[in-house]
Amino acid sequence: MELQENLDIFEWNDIRICAISYDPVEVLDRFAEKHNITYPLLSDVDSQVIRRFGILNTHIPEAHPWYGVPFPGTFMVKEDGTVIDKSFYADHGVRDSVDGMLQ
Repeated sequence: MELQENLDIFEWNDIRICAISYDPVEVLDRFAEKHNITYPLLSDVDSQVIRRFGILNTHIPEAHPWYGVPFPGTFMVKEDGTVIDKSFYADHGVRDSVDGMLQ
């Protein structure tokens, strides 16, 4: 919710936000509606993109219902697709702050 609450700050800094999840589109739609999320939520049901980006949470066993979830984190990407910064965490309770992302 912190991203949505600060969306105007990102836009003012010419930063566009999107999020990727292993959840299906229907789940993301309900989540977006419930929390008034207006930035794109990208569905990667088979975690193919998550794997290609190297952010598959390897602490979750394949038999677990959450298998496929990415590590929480952030990619900062220029318009040409160049990754200029990234940070990811093993603990789902840890997230980058908005101030940290803007720096």
